[in-house]
Amino acid sequence: LGVFKEAANSSLKTKIGGLLLKDSLKRAMKTFDFETFGGSPLLGVNGISIIAHGRSKHAAIKNAIKVCYNIEKDKIIDKFKEQLSDESFRDSENC
Repeated sequence: LGVFKEAANSSLKTKIGGLLLKDSLKRAMKTFDFETFGGSPLLGVNGISIIAHGRSKHAAIKNAIKVCYNIEKDKIIDKFKEQLSDESFRDSENC
């Protein structure tokens, strides 16, 4: 974020551009905010395991629990197992 601010303040033209992009950049940055997302699944374990950021506070933990709930509700683990056991997947050149 500091790099963006420094670049945006380097000239009058970039300051104007930065002001025009400010709201869009704020929305885009929320996509990368670990508090909003909660955590990422740890693959390779037999079950659901979510890794949260070490600085996570209650909002991030709550969202990580929601991720776990949605993985179970949507049967994501079963879908992964099904896809990985599919012969056409194992025989593909991408593996």
